[in-house]
Amino acid sequence: MTTKKSKTASDLRAKLAEAQTKVKEATGKAKAASAKANDVIKANTEVVVQSGKILSGGIKEIGAAYVADGRKAVVALADDANALSKVKSMPEFIRLQGEQAARKLESVQAANKRNREALRGLFSGKLAPMIKDRVKANLDLFRKAA
Repeated sequence: MTTKKSKTASDLRAKLAEAQTKVKEATGKAKAASAKANDVIKANTEVVVQSGKILSGGIKEIGAAYVADGRKAVVALADDANALSKVKSMPEFIRLQGEQAARKLESVQAANKRNREALRGLFSGKLAPMIKDRVKANLDLFRKAA
């Protein structure tokens, strides 16, 4: 009986030692994964901050263009009102209004096109490549971890 107990006890000690070794290995892997996760989080945060700066700079430029357009529109409106006040006949008044409306429509279309191109350039030219590279780096890390 004592040999059976000692054999069982030695088996338990061996299994316990094996389990402790596996726990140490798992703990080491978990620490390494945690360090990698921290690196990924730090890199992702840097990309978010950088893209925020780029986005805010682009929006600021677009906003400045809107302000400039607004100033031009106020000046044009004053000039148009001044021109309309000098009209002496109804046909001339209608012709002048048509010209003013066409000029304003062209101005709005040009501003919309310029702003659309500015936003497209901001997103596709600056932000999208940065985000795409970060996503690719994250996927590579996850593939290596798996």
